[in-house]
Amino acid sequence: MVFFNHATRQMTAKIVYYGPGLCGKTTNLNTIYGKTSQKARGEMVLRLVVFPHRPGP
Repeated sequence: MVFFNHATRQMTAKIVYYGPGLCGKTTNLNTIYGKTSQKARGEMVLRLVVFPHRPGP
């Protein structure tokens, strides 16, 4: 989901990753953030939600 604020020329993006633990989801987000120029990026907020294991059908 992306929100554009044309008045302030800001973009807010919400990225949702789903997958097993220890497969690189957080590392991927940190890499994207690190490769974005400091002038162009703002604050990165990580909200980690861990769901208990649910058996399949």
